Amino acid sequence: MSTPEGRPSSFQATTTFAIHLACGYIPLWGDASMEGSLKGFTEKARETSAAKYDITNVEAENYCMGILGLTILPIIITPMKTTVYGHTYAR
Repeated sequence: MSTPEGRPSSFQATTTFAIHLACGYIPLWGDASMEGSLKGFTEKARETSAAKYDITNVEAENYCMGILGLTILPIIITPMKTTVYGHTYAR
């Protein structure tokens, strides 16, 4: 498949899991914020010797509203998951 940037060398999906405080505002363990997830995506792309990358989609989920019927605890300590998808281009 070709893109406006040319033919990509691979398609990459990087998922970040983390525990944040206050419904996702303060990272406690890991960093699944947009900035942290993009940083993880670029580090993974550099490991595969990508010269550049093109992000096509980002899916972010936080479980602030409750897990298994618990409503107070997830507001304080919030599990989060962010997945960044994109094409990588070789050097």
